[in-house]
Amino acid sequence: MGAGSERERSRWSRDWRFLTSASGVDDELAFHLEMRTRDLIASGLPPAAAVLEARRRFGDQKRVRESLKRIERQRGRRVRSIMWLDELRQDIRYGIRGLLKRPGFSLAAAVSLAIGLATVTIVYSLVDAYLLRPLPVPHAGEIVVLGVRTPGPHGLVTDAVPYPNFYALRNRRDLFAGASLYSFPSVTLRLSPEEPGEIGLVTAATGDFFPMLGVRPALGRFFDEQDDVRHEAVIVLTDALWHRRFNADPAVLGRPVRLNGKQFVVIGVTPPGFTGAMSVVQPDGFVPRFALRALEPGGANRDPRTDFTEAGEFVGRMAPGMTINRLRSGLELAARDLERQHPAENQGLQFVAYEETKARPVISVAGSMPAVALIFFALATLVLLVACANVANLLLVRSTARRAEFGLRHALGASRMRLIRQLLTETVVLAGGGLALAWMLSVAAIRALSRIQLTPGLPLRVTVSPDWRILLFAALSALGAALLAGLFPAFVVTRGVLRNAVQDGARGTGGGNRHRNVLVTVQLAVSVVALVAAGLFTRSIRNASQVDLGFKPDGVLKASIVPSLAGYDDHRALALYDRLAERVTAIPGVTKAAWATIVPLQAFGNEAVDVYADSPELQSTRQDHVLILSNWVSADYFDVLGIPLRSGRPFSAADDSVAPRVAIVNATAAKQLWLGKDPVGRVFRTSRDGPPVQVVGVAADGRYIFVNEQSRPFVYLPTTQDAPANRILLIKTRGRDPDGLIPDLRATINSVDPEITPQAVMTMDRHVGESVTFLFIRFAALLAGAIGALTLIQATLGLYGVLAYSVAQRSREIGIRMALGAEPGWVLGLVVGQGGRLVGLGLVVGLGVAIGASRVLQRFLVGIGTLDLTTFGAAIALLAGVGFGAVYMPARRAARLDPIKALREER
Repeated sequence: MGAGSERERSRWSRDWRFLTSASGVDDELAFHLEMRTRDLIASGLPPAAAVLEARRRFGDQKRVRESLKRIERQRGRRVRSIMWLDELRQDIRYGIRGLLKRPGFSLAAAVSLAIGLATVTIVYSLVDAYLLRPLPVPHAGEIVVLGVRTPGPHGLVTDAVPYPNFYALRNRRDLFAGASLYSFPSVTLRLSPEEPGEIGLVTAATGDFFPMLGVRPALGRFFDEQDDVRHEAVIVLTDALWHRRFNADPAVLGRPVRLNGKQFVVIGVTPPGFTGAMSVVQPDGFVPRFALRALEPGGANRDPRTDFTEAGEFVGRMAPGMTINRLRSGLELAARDLERQHPAENQGLQFVAYEETKARPVISVAGSMPAVALIFFALATLVLLVACANVANLLLVRSTARRAEFGLRHALGASRMRLIRQLLTETVVLAGGGLALAWMLSVAAIRALSRIQLTPGLPLRVTVSPDWRILLFAALSALGAALLAGLFPAFVVTRGVLRNAVQDGARGTGGGNRHRNVLVTVQLAVSVVALVAAGLFTRSIRNASQVDLGFKPDGVLKASIVPSLAGYDDHRALALYDRLAERVTAIPGVTKAAWATIVPLQAFGNEAVDVYADSPELQSTRQDHVLILSNWVSADYFDVLGIPLRSGRPFSAADDSVAPRVAIVNATAAKQLWLGKDPVGRVFRTSRDGPPVQVVGVAADGRYIFVNEQSRPFVYLPTTQDAPANRILLIKTRGRDPDGLIPDLRATINSVDPEITPQAVMTMDRHVGESVTFLFIRFAALLAGAIGALTLIQATLGLYGVLAYSVAQRSREIGIRMALGAEPGWVLGLVVGQGGRLVGLGLVVGLGVAIGASRVLQRFLVGIGTLDLTTFGAAIALLAGVGFGAVYMPARRAARLDPIKALREER
């Protein structure tokens, strides 16, 4: 430790004793006692008596001493705080002046940090909006979502809770303070009978929806239980629709709005930002569930309390003091009670409950999204880590060049911690500039992301808004990045430099090269991980496009037809379908038309049927039925989509409503239920006492919800036998572009009935490309690719910077070697070898981490094993090629060095 350090320590020790020691207090007390004693002696008291009298009059000396000590400690803390703030102000001013004198260094470091900070801020914004941000309702942590796990070994979690079960649970006040059931029907919205219809989405909820959530209207009132019971045709507009279609006119209350050709009266407007109980769905309005149902043919005559055929999505508020674990235990007992009350409908009933934020986007995939968010956030953090390493390298280079300055300041009394604090202050100032730039980039990107609609034709999007929470996260990230980037070079540069620093600083040294090499190795390793992740997702896109989907989407056009929106009952709807099929097949270029209730890779609206069968598998699991995904299809469905039949026959016109019930199962259902034996001719039932359904064919397996799903059992039922009313039209084209047929299709449907507005009209190729799996993989590949490119660029710049600085530091040594006869090729090999070792070490470390990361990503990939040699080979080749370019440029400069000029340079 130098003399300056000793002086610094002694100064602080002196100040500390002055501010906190008890010696000053004791001396002051002794002085007052002595003066009082002298006064008493002067008045005539003997000395001993004067001492006793002075102590008596002074009072409790111990209490006075402690009070004075406390005052001195408080004064000392204030003085230290003032001194610390004054030194911090000096450090900030000194740091800003120093950074402004080196604008190139400052700009490079700030931009590097800005890229990393913007990346993590954007990803955090998405994660916050999609998973973390609670619903804008009071005490949102009490809101829970319920689902039902289907019985059987292949049970699925669905969000469809039957109405009788809902009412039973809602009345359990020991479990729920309130509950509501809701759905998202599509409607034709008109402000007047004359204007063209606009397809919209409304939330049809039971009357306790708003009271349970605790939301207050921004205008007017909300509907309640009495409105629902009386089937009041009222609507609550969302704030977005109120502004978009009514120009935020307060006189909108009482105005009629036509839904499905029926008049509803506007009674209120929701507060801004409130879109209901599902954060990604943005409906146009809210209507009482049974008021909307009463408008359907025969809907007013059905009692929902006993109707197990209708279901909705369950959202509730937990009872006071209830926890999610206690709620789940209570739901197990409630399920057993419901099973005893309705054994046919509730056999093996299991409820699934999650907090609302953990059930996003739907409860059937609850638990998967946090893992996805963690992966993307980890990739974004890699960018920030590489940026920190890059800035740390820049700081190492700059701080090494400032050793003379540090030595001089130390000689004048600055301690090592004082110098470290100065360097950290400069890094924090740099991070502040990077934060400002990152925030501008993040806000622009966040606003662009908020305009992206997740599903064409439906108002599904993630609303991301830059607010104080995101700004706080960005600021904390910037502070963490500053500490991470600044601590390492600050400790490295100040350690061992302060001794004889003036002499060492005058000569310059390359002692920091080893640490810079470590940072570059970390950057390269992180780049390998990011490049591998980007490659895996990119390869997944290609693999997903080549996966055997079990059907052929090319040349097929689809359109959703909802006759109930135009007031059709089931009987009239069947006649409508026949007319539409006849007219559509007459369009030039259309070869066949088919009907179905769902299409493959449709993430929402999938249905299932109970299968009661004499099955070896069910017997082994002691279950009498299993719930299997289903689809109601017409006879030409398999031909239109190119789904091959393995055995048996397709449906025919003879399979009508009076004929025996029939079905077609897929190969997985045949394998699991009948152990691979041909099930054609076997019989099952869709309810315990229902009519027998004979299997007439076995279809090839396909992908039904996700492209990367495992094979699952599936059953097809004919639309001619008691199918749901709303269907999807599928037409097969030949010789014409399916997109070019869309206007003809719309015109044909309009000619049959102008009130019928087809929805989600698109080619099946587009439908597949916009399915959940493809959207996720495409977004993941885009994000991972951007992260990989950013890390590669920063790592390359870091590698180039280290080698360029190393060449500059060793220019005299290289000049001497070349003067002694070293060839330029030898010098080239020396520098290339140094860079090659860094690249090789970074590759080895990065590949080890990437192999572990690929195992984590495995569940989100399509057609890729745990070790994809193509992806790993491409990442190695790319990094090696870019790394060679970064190595070759400083190596070439070193080989061209003039030894005479190098020897003349002063150290």
